[in-house]
Amino acid sequence: MTPRHGSPVWIDLGSNDLEKAKEFYRELFGWNYTSTGDDFGGYLMVDSGRGDAASAVGGMGPNMGMDGEAIDQPAWWTIYLGVDDIEQACAEVTAHGGMVFVPPMPIGDMGRMAIVGAPSGASFGLWETGSFGGIEFSPEPGTPVWFEAMTLDFARDAEFYAAVLGWENVPMADEDDASGSEEYPDVQDNEGGYVTNFADATAGLCEANAWLPEGMPSYWRAYFRVEDVDATVARVQELGGSLVDGPVDSPFGRLATVTDAEGAMFQVIADPVE
Repeated sequence: MTPRHGSPVWIDLGSNDLEKAKEFYRELFGWNYTSTGDDFGGYLMVDSGRGDAASAVGGMGPNMGMDGEAIDQPAWWTIYLGVDDIEQACAEVTAHGGMVFVPPMPIGDMGRMAIVGAPSGASFGLWETGSFGGIEFSPEPGTPVWFEAMTLDFARDAEFYAAVLGWENVPMADEDDASGSEEYPDVQDNEGGYVTNFADATAGLCEANAWLPEGMPSYWRAYFRVEDVDATVARVQELGGSLVDGPVDSPFGRLATVTDAEGAMFQVIADPVE
């Protein structure tokens, strides 16, 4: 897989209790885990159950500092966007009002990663492909199907992602607002045209001031496909997670915001009923 510049290619969970996280997601989604060994700090490759490349979900590992030592910070899912040249991408990040939190570093021969932030403060990863290209989207339940940045500074972030990652920001009207006042731009498609519908996009940017609780910062989030959102929410709670918002129906399917047993937030979404 050769990732498209600016598109999501990988996700991973930073955990303070890896065994607890493994059990939660195994019970919820049926995930399998393959260790990359001690050289990579016990990092796990996650798949949806078949164990092949096509069923890859992402990664999971302990929260660690730059020195490789464990650090206590909130558990969180990080979204990685593919770039052609990670050094150039980091330079563009800072030149356009963003921040570089973790500078480019090699991950064996697999590629190079960095952690950066948009002007709004929403952090995300960058990935330059080596031997590993990232996720190939799958229709299976328990796999990631959508990624979006919830931003409190929509105008600046829209300009930032366009300048740094080549996004074509195509406004999408709110289905519940005939005036189309809520903007929701999507990423450019593979052929270089403009994405105008959900199915053809790879990620989105959402004006989130009306949605986020007081004090909550801008952030990136991932959606996982499930067959039954309500049943999944109930199972999340049985496993020690929590319901944050929903379930609600949308034009794109029924969805909910939940957390795992450590508090890492994610979305679950079911295909719309035809």
